[in-house]
Amino acid sequence: MFVRKYKYFLLLIFSIGCVGTDYIDDPIVPERIVMSIETVSLLVGEETTLSATYFNKYGIQENVPLVWNNNAPTVVEVSMGKIKALTVGSAIVTASYNNFVGPQIPVTVVSTNKVVANVIIAQPASTQLKVGEIIQLEYHTTSSKGEPIINKQVGWFSENSSILTVSITGLAEAVGQGTVDVHAKYFASSPDEIDTKSNIITFIIEGLLNKRMGTFIKAGGYDSSGSVTLELKGDNLELTLLDDFKTSFALGTFIYLSNSTNGGLVRSGGHEVSQITTNGRQSFIITGVDIAKYKYVISLCKPATVTFGYAELK
Repeated sequence: MFVRKYKYFLLLIFSIGCVGTDYIDDPIVPERIVMSIETVSLLVGEETTLSATYFNKYGIQENVPLVWNNNAPTVVEVSMGKIKALTVGSAIVTASYNNFVGPQIPVTVVSTNKVVANVIIAQPASTQLKVGEIIQLEYHTTSSKGEPIINKQVGWFSENSSILTVSITGLAEAVGQGTVDVHAKYFASSPDEIDTKSNIITFIIEGLLNKRMGTFIKAGGYDSSGSVTLELKGDNLELTLLDDFKTSFALGTFIYLSNSTNGGLVRSGGHEVSQITTNGRQSFIITGVDIAKYKYVISLCKPATVTFGYAELK
């Protein structure tokens, strides 16, 4: 009888060590500010209003005090998103919160509806390309009222030509992996016109993915740190916890691949790799899984479905 009670007492102790509330429901994402429109064009004396929406690091919309910024106060007046055109010219308007600055909104002010006031790049069928892929970019130019102005040529600009090049005719070629912005610009050819910048198109260029890496972040008050790699090895994957890897241990600690950091969703929808019992370097072969399928490597207390930590694979 004493032995049975003693075993039950030990089980209770170890069970308590893995009990907790899994607060990691959603991954942290980059904060962002979404603007109501991408470009603004006005006649001298006209007004319009921009609206901006702030999303925090959890992707949740927040009502925060935004600061409006204007790089050309002699061209436009900006107050709480309201823009008033003062004189012919161009400006860049942004909204910011704390140290985070939202997207740049080009503002063009003209004196007549007969000149180019907008350059608009049409949204491509896809902004995610593979290295070597080529697409044709299209644009149109309009007056401040949105009326077409035809036969106007623009210049094309890539912010990083080692990732994406754009020819004078708008032919874009993906040449390297990464993220890059592209815009077009109409250059004034008469005294009544001004240089006019287009909206921005952001491209994500991917190559042949054969290795991903991540660094563990602790979760829920438990411990997890160190690095992990996921590599393509023939038809299989090899997941390696590196020498600096450390995590909490209680009941049963398992490594999972998952697209969520929530313990319950990890266990129900993730891919179980293996149970672990020690820290430090260790490797596991994974079959039947695409290297791009999962976003996170999870250290999970499987019996209690509690996330000890997670590493986002890059």
